[in-house]
Parts: sequence; C-alpha cells; structure tokens
Amino acid sequence: MNVLRDNCLVLANTWTPIEITNIKKVIGSICVGNTKIVVPMDLFGSDNKVVAHEFQVIDYKQWVQLSLNIDQNKYPMIRTPNMSFFKPSVVVKNCTFQGRYIVSLSRHSLFARDRGCCQYCGKKLSLKDCTIDHVLPKSRGGKNTWGNIVISCLSCNTYKGNNIPKEKGMDLLTEPKKPSWVEIELFQKSKSQNDVRHWSKFISHLD
Repeated sequence: MNVLRDNCLVLANTWTPIEITNIKKVIGSICVGNTKIVVPMDLFGSDNKVVAHEFQVIDYKQWVQLSLNIDQNKYPMIRTPNMSFFKPSVVVKNCTFQGRYIVSLSRHSLFARDRGCCQYCGKKLSLKDCTIDHVLPKSRGGKNTWGNIVISCLSCNTYKGNNIPKEKGMDLLTEPKKPSWVEIELFQKSKSQNDVRHWSKFISHLD
C-alpha cells in the first residue's frame, strides 16, 4: 500500500483547519521546517511504552527519531530505501488563516453532503445516477436552497412526485442543511475511518 497517496489534515498556526491534501505534497515542507507534524494519538514503542503523546508537535528531526522508536508493525509507515517514517495524518503549517471557505450549492457538493445516499430510502448512489429532489416542490414555492434540496434515487423521486414527503408517507433520513467545507472534503478525501477519527478532533467545532 502506497501511503503517500493518502491525505492529511493541514492546520494553520492557530490550529484552524485550512485544507485536506495529499501527504506527498507536505513532506517537502516538513523537511525544510515550514510544517510540523501533530501526533493525533499516543504512539507506542515495541516495549508498549509511550514514545509520543497525543497533540505533541514534532519537527523533521523528531519525526526521524520517533519513527525509529515506535513499533513499526502497529502504524502505517512511509518506507524509503534507507529509512521508514510513520505516516502523518495531521500537520500544522507556519502560516495564518483568516479567511472563510464558501461551499457552493452544486450537484457535487449535495452528493458529498448526503454521503451519496438517497435521503428517503438510504440507497447508495453514484453521482451519475442520483437525482436532485426539492423537498417542497418548486411548483409549490420551493426554493433552490440547502434546506430544501436533497439527493434521491429515481424511484423515490418519481414516487414523491409533486408532493411533500409526509403526503406520501416518506421521511428524510437527515435534516438538509448547509454543510461545512470540511464535511465535503471528508467525503471526497478521507480513505479510512482512522483518518476521520484523527481529523474529527480538530474539525468538530467548525460550521
């Protein structure tokens, strides 16, 4: 498994999340000292003793040393001909971030917000096969807003027709609302539950 294709959460120096990006893209910045690694959980050596603590921030030299000290059979490793490094999942850059991401209402962002599932029956859908449903139909005054649009399978959309869900005995699986940029990024870029578990410690407060 090539862990360089995995992604990591990038924080500003205020520990504000700013992006989720490919590990390969941040390694150079770690090596020159512009980015440091945040340990997302306690790391243990082969003797089962803690060698790094949760939320500890380490630079490149410490990364090298800790990679030698940890039990490499327990953690995903980046392996080179001469050295192995434990895979970083959260990093902090020496930069500030004062902006705010805007999530545009689009087919792609709706699909990501609803986790690719029909919001009436829960069926897993592809982006190509999903349909967009207005909870309150447009013909009855429904708007193109985050709170009134969900993805659905063709069968549920056809059955609902020009009705509101309760008129057809249907319930929404989740309340539709505007997602945070992190929700979109998580759906599109997380490749394991470990990623989500580690990143959630830094993103749970975001709108």
